[in-house]
Amino acid sequence: MKNSSASAPVRGSDLHGRFLKKIVLAFLLIITPLPAFAQAEAAIGILVVDMQRVQRDSEAAISVREQSDALRAELEQIIAERAQKISAEEASLAKERADLSEEEFAQRVRDFEKRVFANRDFAQRESGKLQRLLAQAGNTLRRRIAPILTEIMRERQAQLMLDTSQVVLSADSLDVTEEVLQRLNAVLPTLVLAPARVPE
Repeated sequence: MKNSSASAPVRGSDLHGRFLKKIVLAFLLIITPLPAFAQAEAAIGILVVDMQRVQRDSEAAISVREQSDALRAELEQIIAERAQKISAEEASLAKERADLSEEEFAQRVRDFEKRVFANRDFAQRESGKLQRLLAQAGNTLRRRIAPILTEIMRERQAQLMLDTSQVVLSADSLDVTEEVLQRLNAVLPTLVLAPARVPE
């Protein structure tokens, strides 16, 4: 007697059903994350901070800008006064031209040119000093911010902090900019840019 189950033809609908089951199973395996990966992803804490705002709006940064504006205004005033003296000397030299010998006039011209060049060098030198002072202040500010960021990361148990310029979109709860500003203002309410300059 023949086995009826072995000789029975396989229907097309059964093959189709088995094929669909295999596809569904494979799809579920692909989209289901591995437990280890899911745990690692959940363990990564990420924070964001607007460093440009911190370096612009902190009390120390504001004090640096105010000092810089005052020093720049002072320097511009000194340069303007020196330029006025140069102009007055030039006018005086032109008036005295007829009363001077060629040798005396040539010497006066050389002395005048030296003062012109000295005034130009003074302006360039003092402007360079101001720029260096601003760069030093910026470096000091960044050095004082770094431990604050580290402290907040440790408190929040975060492993990564990104600047907002690197982030397309994030939850407000991840942004620690305001907290950084508050802590920085507490430890560094002002930053001395430079001592008073003695005009040359």
